[in-house]
Amino acid sequence: MQRRALKYLKFGDPREVTELVTETISSDIGPSEASARWLASPVNPLDINKIQGAYMLKPPLPAIGGSEGVGRVVKVGPSVTTVSPGDKVTTFTINSPCWTDYSIVEESDLTKIDQRITPLQGAIMMINPTTAWLMIKMGGMEEGDWIV
Repeated sequence: MQRRALKYLKFGDPREVTELVTETISSDIGPSEASARWLASPVNPLDINKIQGAYMLKPPLPAIGGSEGVGRVVKVGPSVTTVSPGDKVTTFTINSPCWTDYSIVEESDLTKIDQRITPLQGAIMMINPTTAWLMIKMGGMEEGDWIV
């Protein structure tokens, strides 16, 4: 199977170290894996930090960029029970890069989302809402407080 992916071979300035490549990947998947076609994935400060090598967790190189996104399941392994072909999914881990057309992902890294959620809404479900929720919880918000 052919895919395009935004990859980096070394850490550094994203404008200098990232490259759009076309490569062949196997369409074979393991028993607990699914293949996903990625529809949308934003650029987060986290992604820039990962490419720069400044994030606390450094991916093995070469690496594909992207830390959150929304996709559609194409194929599932025989042990997969939580998602099916055609399901819209998001990742709830920063270890499943999605700046690519297709990838093979562990079932445990995928979460099925409502079909009514648009690709743009689904693409930001992991990092942005979680960050806002944590800021509210850690900031000592109380009933009646305002958020601007």
